[in-house]
Amino acid sequence: MSPNNSAFEAHTLDFVFEHTTIPVPRVRRVLDIKNEDRIIIMDYIKGRHLALVWHNMSLLEKLRVGLTLRHYVRQLREIRHPRSAVPGPVAPDGPRLCMTPLFGDIGGDRGPFATYAEFSSFMKGRQYIAISCYAHHPVPPEGRVPFDESAPFVMTHQDINMRNVMVGDDGRLWLIDWAFSGFYPRWFEFVSMKEQCANEEFLTGKKAPLWDWMVPLICGPYYYRQERWLQIISPAFAWA
Repeated sequence: MSPNNSAFEAHTLDFVFEHTTIPVPRVRRVLDIKNEDRIIIMDYIKGRHLALVWHNMSLLEKLRVGLTLRHYVRQLREIRHPRSAVPGPVAPDGPRLCMTPLFGDIGGDRGPFATYAEFSSFMKGRQYIAISCYAHHPVPPEGRVPFDESAPFVMTHQDINMRNVMVGDDGRLWLIDWAFSGFYPRWFEFVSMKEQCANEEFLTGKKAPLWDWMVPLICGPYYYRQERWLQIISPAFAWA
């Protein structure tokens, strides 16, 4: 069972199961409880979290994990669906709040945005605020480049880390915890995975250099500029 404030994750799990071959838990029931919260009842995955077995894996096994996750990310990006034009989580109806960890802990849910243009306008507005905060200091040049809206939205997980990957007893690699998933710029997957690497190291006190190195392998090696851009404007996400 997984407590959740909405049924978006349940919709996402069904959506991913229908459109990809990625092993995900099957949703069996969504129960409404008080305060508009819901509980998702899903299949129990027999296996162990990747975080528990990573350091005991051989180099070949680790590379196989990276290549498998790369295949999963590519499948998500290849999904073509009318809903993909609307930023945010998979929902049965209209646009919803964008629940992305890249917006930070303060005011982390933004939107809803009905179109790509509305989403881009918000991001450009945050960039303007961030640049204004540098009034007495030189603005890093990476922060002055335009928001990257060069490619369509794609389905993203946004929380790929070793705690959300299960090494199943069935030999398959399962991807769990889709609470932050939705349709976003493709570089969001790269940046969110880089941030999760830093968070994991901070929380556990353990380093996993090979896992960090695999981020470009899994998500694509083209998004360092976008990562730097987001780092520069990120303080503006704390504004109302």
